[in-house]
Amino acid sequence: MQRRQRIHDALRVLGPYLDPVLHQQAREAAQAGSGDPDADGVAGAITISAAVSTYQQGGPPVAHLQGPRGGAVVGGHIEGIASALHRPRILQDVRRRMTSTESAHHHG
Repeated sequence: MQRRQRIHDALRVLGPYLDPVLHQQAREAAQAGSGDPDADGVAGAITISAAVSTYQQGGPPVAHLQGPRGGAVVGGHIEGIASALHRPRILQDVRRRMTSTESAHHHG
């Protein structure tokens, strides 16, 4: 129970840095790629990793916070996120798909 509370406390701190748009893009890329059964866990892992990086570098919070807050988006998928964080190859593949999809939208 304490572990879960610490995780939720950390998500509260990271909340302003959790990007729901990034989460949606990562989720779509995870679903389109390997057909990972836990696309929400993979998307949450990518979103949290980006938030931690931005927070540690002193970057600004996410500007476009319409819709659900980041913490609400990832909060229900803690186990899937933890599992995805132990599979860096899958995270790299999804990030690569996101980058190639983004390039296709900008250049197509």
